[in-house]
Amino acid sequence: MLAIISKIKSQFDAAGTLCTEVKLNIVAIFSLGRAMMYTDDTSLKSVVSAELYNKVLAIAKRRNMSEQEISKMKPWALAMTFSVPANEKGVPLDLQLYTDAIKAKKKLCGLEKIEEQINVFAKWELKQQVELLKLTVDNYDLISKQMESLMGYYTQRDLAGMAQLMKESPTTSEFLDENAFVFALVIRRNIVMANRMQPYLKTGNTFFAVGALHLPGEKGILRLLETMGYKITRVY
Repeated sequence: MLAIISKIKSQFDAAGTLCTEVKLNIVAIFSLGRAMMYTDDTSLKSVVSAELYNKVLAIAKRRNMSEQEISKMKPWALAMTFSVPANEKGVPLDLQLYTDAIKAKKKLCGLEKIEEQINVFAKWELKQQVELLKLTVDNYDLISKQMESLMGYYTQRDLAGMAQLMKESPTTSEFLDENAFVFALVIRRNIVMANRMQPYLKTGNTFFAVGALHLPGEKGILRLLETMGYKITRVY
């Protein structure tokens, strides 16, 4: 994934400001880590069935995670963890861009607050969180294969392929209320980010880095910006 940086280096180097989805500072990282864990007497084992817990342990073992590591994780957090490739190495792309921007003394901004991102899942009822975890565990191998396909579509810059894959994912196509889920996870955030881009777009000289699934579709950021009067030009 990091190979894409060399393709957009001239645009990145020329920008005076980098805007990521959230500011990737220590406060954001700590807040996310804290939100993912139970801090009281609650444990994962106490909120899911014995059958699901055993399935979770089996997946955790495959990922070289101990029972102690997962025991205090909230269901939504564990579902998100299991959705990421277990053998992923290196620095995430957005964090690498953020680090490079700091070294280049660029201005930094976030289009969302970390609390807003966390609340996409943290405010769900426990029943919904458990259902998401169950879907993730029951379809673990399929989700892993889809992640490989997703990375393929990403490197090929195929936004339509990525969007279609999302629609076919068990955690969206089979979830309790697909429309509410997709709206909370993607569409509402698209609208928020497109609106918060405005002052930076008017000033100019800003490089935005957001998840690629926020770009395609009639309610994607690209189309939203077009409806606001901006012309979109592909540079890579």
